[in-house]
Amino acid sequence: MHDFSQLTPIQQNILIASIIGDGEITKLYKNSRRKNHSYREHFGIDQEEYRKWKVSFFNDLLYITHKSQCVRSSSLPLFTKLYPHFYHDDGSKHIPLSLLSYCTLPHFLSVLYMDDGSLSISS
Repeated sequence: MHDFSQLTPIQQNILIASIIGDGEITKLYKNSRRKNHSYREHFGIDQEEYRKWKVSFFNDLLYITHKSQCVRSSSLPLFTKLYPHFYHDDGSKHIPLSLLSYCTLPHFLSVLYMDDGSLSISS
């Protein structure tokens, strides 16, 4: 259905930053009926407008489930192909050096910051 090369540069930048940030590619588990991995991103109600903005770039690829407060995708070959770029064999997430050459737009840094960069620690 969707292939990474078919995404617009803005979509590529937002998706890469989202997976590095708050998002995750959900893995296929043994005995699953799904054929491919999917995308999931939990959010708090105070971040709903930001998540709507993010989803607005993706037409039918990403959608919001309000009940569980998640941004989601269907299981797609796109996410199965992207999985090894973002995850080690043990399932730990890493920065996908092989995809950083795509990260050339301000959308990448904006999403990365809005997902993970605004942490403030108070005591």
